[in-house]
Amino acid sequence: MGSFFAALLDHIPEFLALLALVAGSLYLLLRRHISSLLDPLFFLLVLNEAFCITDVLFMYLYGLIEARYFTHYMLSEAALFLGLLCFRPRFSRPTPGPLSAEPPAALKTFFVGAFSLLVGLNLLVYTQRGIPLFLDSRLVVYRAGGGWGLVDRLFDILIPGILYYLLEVLRRRRWRLGEWASLVTLIAIQILSGAKSSVVTLLYLIGSYGLHSGVAGSLGARTGRMLKRLTLAAAASLLLVTFVQTKDVEIGGRQVTAIDQVAARAVSAGDAMIYAYPDRTIDQLDGSRPVYAVLKEFLAFFRIVAPDDLPKHLGVQITDRFIGLDSNFQTNAKHNLFGYLYFGYWGGILFSFLLGISIGWLRYVFPGLFPRTWIWGISFMILNSAFIISVNDLDSGPRGLLNILLFLPMALVAKQVVDRGGSTGKPAQPPADGTPTFPASPPAVHP
Repeated sequence: MGSFFAALLDHIPEFLALLALVAGSLYLLLRRHISSLLDPLFFLLVLNEAFCITDVLFMYLYGLIEARYFTHYMLSEAALFLGLLCFRPRFSRPTPGPLSAEPPAALKTFFVGAFSLLVGLNLLVYTQRGIPLFLDSRLVVYRAGGGWGLVDRLFDILIPGILYYLLEVLRRRRWRLGEWASLVTLIAIQILSGAKSSVVTLLYLIGSYGLHSGVAGSLGARTGRMLKRLTLAAAASLLLVTFVQTKDVEIGGRQVTAIDQVAARAVSAGDAMIYAYPDRTIDQLDGSRPVYAVLKEFLAFFRIVAPDDLPKHLGVQITDRFIGLDSNFQTNAKHNLFGYLYFGYWGGILFSFLLGISIGWLRYVFPGLFPRTWIWGISFMILNSAFIISVNDLDSGPRGLLNILLFLPMALVAKQVVDRGGSTGKPAQPPADGTPTFPASPPAVHP
């Protein structure tokens, strides 16, 4: 990685020109598939992949990697996008007719349970494991066994559910103190998680909500104001987390600022390739047991195979070679590297194509298979984000599928509680404060 940054410092204008060219090309390629600027497709397949592609292109142009690695990477990226482009973009439209003054009673019951559980579990983590933001590595918090991995998995379910409820409320009426307090608490929890992109995650979960509910392009004035505040919070949290984690770092006698680290993180979005391609490192890693590698999340979760007997995470293998076996850090298992390592040159390209197919099917076919209810709305938020994140880390897709297996029973319990206690819902009517709802449109047409 040192040679990459040395070359970068000598050719910053060239890197920025390449970045602008790549980002513009990706946006033009995918613009019909992007429902809004909050769509995770925009965050991860345009912005993030623009940096990754530029990193690899830059390394090739300045002689840091061999042509065959560059060719495979570009072909696998093309295969990924081709898989997605096999689907015609069809976005849901808002449910016709006026909305009720409040979200469904079962959804509110789920929200109360989910929010209470989120706060309680995080307090447990802080007292038993420490606050991740202030630890040397936030990853160690959930690695010690004893059920901490399940706690981390529950967060992936609770946060989309909480956001879905808050946004459903905002479609119907203005937020009151309770909703605002819930959002502030959620942002604080995300910041304390220690992940630099924690609040950004909330933004593209909101994008997934808009995509499923049909209001991606018309989130309304109230939602727009909330999103502006959330965007500012995302930027502030990124700087805050980076500042806390890097405030004592010096390079060459110069203090490294939070802004320096944010810029370095963005530039090195393709750090997995920066590590893996030079010196043929990727060919020195363990690519045996590809089926186990793909199904690792399922095999470990159901205790079919002991965790120690499963293939080591690709990102861990890479960082072990450069940082050491005792490191608490890891890079991502990018789809390009994962496919190449476990399925070979051409098999890896096919693997990337199938990943693109999976993303397209989930976005454009899955919503039409189920009714437009809150249960399937939250399920879509979880899966849409998980499979797009799979481009950056392959474990995310299987993890998302397993999260649905945990979420559905929780949702059904909430529904049963309401059904047994009697529905408290009201007949459909405009919001009590007289503010307009989102405009009615014809039902969505799905393939």
